[in-house]
Parts: sequence; structure tokens; C-alpha cells
Amino acid sequence: MTVELYVGKDPQGRIWEPDFTHEANAAIRIIGSAWRAFHASRELYLLAFNLHSPNIDLLVISERGIGLLEMKAHRGAITIDPDGHWLAGGEKMLGYKAVTGRERPGSSYLNPHDQVQGHGDRLQERLLPVIREQYPELTRGKRRHLRMQSCVCFTNPEVELSEMRKAVPEWSRGRLKSWESDFSVIAPAEVPEWISSLRFEVKQQDIPPYYPFRLDPAKQRPLLNQLFEVDRWKAVERMLPIHRYGRLQQLRDSRIVAAYSLWEEETFLGRDHLKCTIVVPQEYTKVSRMHAVIRRGAGGIVLEDLQSHNGTFLDGRRIDGKAVLQEGAVIALGGAGNSEKETRYAFHLVENPQEELDTTEDGTRPQLPRTDMPNAAGRLPGVTQPASSREGEAAP
Repeated sequence: MTVELYVGKDPQGRIWEPDFTHEANAAIRIIGSAWRAFHASRELYLLAFNLHSPNIDLLVISERGIGLLEMKAHRGAITIDPDGHWLAGGEKMLGYKAVTGRERPGSSYLNPHDQVQGHGDRLQERLLPVIREQYPELTRGKRRHLRMQSCVCFTNPEVELSEMRKAVPEWSRGRLKSWESDFSVIAPAEVPEWISSLRFEVKQQDIPPYYPFRLDPAKQRPLLNQLFEVDRWKAVERMLPIHRYGRLQQLRDSRIVAAYSLWEEETFLGRDHLKCTIVVPQEYTKVSRMHAVIRRGAGGIVLEDLQSHNGTFLDGRRIDGKAVLQEGAVIALGGAGNSEKETRYAFHLVENPQEELDTTEDGTRPQLPRTDMPNAAGRLPGVTQPASSREGEAAP
């Protein structure tokens, strides 16, 4: 499992799940989308929810970067007034500072960006001593900054972000802290893209260059545990389909001619190259343009015929609607598998997300932006190097 979920603890050391309904619901949606995007990655992603001192709704620690995410449940159009206040449906939207020893929040921040920056300032105070200890080469010289990224995620489906997205690049110019390499406003569905864009940058003095840096994967968990009191969020992890994905091997006679991993919740098979995830070559004329779909869900991995003309067969029998796939099952599209105009696939469960991918992997794996690290140990190079290989990406 390469997506690990954590949750903060209360002062008594008990798991402290998100306080508000909108945060809990959004967390589940974010976890689901992040799992679908990253569960088969070779990199480790730590997602820590509802952290305290500082109060961070979601902290992401990847090998490539750290990100802070603040959740807001406002609805309506999000805009900015001339004084810098953020407005939701024309009303001022404030983020609150917690005050120790008081039941109510203290004075408010001007806007949620100030709020996430306040949390980031406190996190940076904790982070830098740990990084100095683990990576002393990063702290030579004065005024070193390990830059992170921040964002505000609006979780209400009735929110309107179009105007805000236009305003943020200009508005945030000059407002970013020294540790803040980027800031964005997003919706829950965009969280995986935001996570994939996280990058550390090491800055010396107040001028470029910024050097790329990468965490040692073995130090990710210790880093999180040094920063916060956390525990694995097992109640939510048990909801994830850790073993409920698989691979199809396309067969020709007794030979395997291609392999396709079923990363997505829905994998469509057929001859339509625009709509199908796995495109069947046009020579297999008994296969319909949209022939069948394979879905992952709580009940397992299910094959469904999409009212194809010549039918979908499982282990030699035509299925009527849906059928659960078992290890070693043989799927035939367009017939029982006895004609050159049909095509067959062997289905196999993938029990280990870290196993080596078949060299015939065709590109069904999620494509995420990647750059090569200059040094696998995380040490600063003398010069930055251009990306020359993309290990882990699917073959074209």
C-alpha cells in the first residue's frame, strides 16, 4: 500500500477524527480519489488529517514535497474585496485563530490564505530542525528555506470558484511566505493533481536558484511522527480496496501479447479508441465498439456486458449482465474464443501493489507529472540536471 492514512490525536492520545461533517465527508472523497490515483505508485504518499498544534486539515508528505490543505465548506461565488477579505456569496469569510485555554476561537484571520499561512509558519518552525538533523547538507549557509505548497479546498458542491481562480495568481503575488512555493484554490476532485505537483525547493539567501530535493522514503514516516502525534486511520483504510484490482493478459492462441492493469474504478473494453480504456484492434470485428466494462467495488471486480452484438463470455459461458471475476478467469469478447475475429483475456488478481509491471503495460496506469531526482539519496547536486528518464511510467 503506497497511500497511507493518518489522523491526529487528542490531548489524551486518542484518535481525533475531523470535527465537522463537511470535513469528514470531504476527507472520504479526497481519500478515494487519492487512492485511485496513487495506490499503484512506486512512491509513498502519507495523508494526515485533522492535525493539531498547528491545526492542519490535511498534510501530505511525499518523496517530492510537502503540502498543507485547508478545507472550507462555503457555498456561492468566492471572490475577493478591495481590502483583501475573501467573500462567499458576498459575505466575508474568515478563518479563526485558536487560542489555548479558551473554548471559543480567538481573533480571525483576514482570509483562509492567511489561515493556512499561519499553520505553515508553525509547521516550518518544527520542520526545519528535523530536516537539519536528517539532511545537514541542506542547511549549510544562512537563510535556507525548504519550500512547501499550500492550498484552500472548497468542499461544498454549490461553491463557484471561477472568479477566484482568475484572481488568485495576481492577488497572491507578493503575499507568499518564504517557505511557500505555490498557493492554489481547488475542489476535492482536484486534490490528486495538487498532490502530484508537490515539490520541495531548497533556497539559499533571497535569490534563485532553487535546488530540487527528494526525501528518503525510509524517513517519511519518522518525519511525520516527529512533527505530529498521529495514528493510522485504520477505520478508513479498511474501506479501501487494497487487493481489489487486477490485470488482464491479452491472449493469442496460447501466447500473451499484451497486459493491462485495472487501476481505474471503471475499465471499458471495445474498438472505440476515444471511449474505451482498453482498445481492441479493429481486426477483431466481432467485438463491439463499446463491448464490456470491468468495475472495481466493495463486492469485488465485476465484468459487465454492454449489450454487445456478439456477447461477452466468461470461462466459455456467455454472461447475462454481470459476473464477478475470479483468479485465472478467461474473458472472451465477441464469441467463446474460437474465432480470429474475437479476442480473449486472462484475468489475474494483483495482491502486491509493488510488484514489477509487465513490460507490455500499455498505458492504462494513471499518468502523473514526474521529474527525475538529481540524487536518489536526497543530496544536493552541484547543478540541476534535466529529466532524462521516467522510471515507473507506463510504456507508450
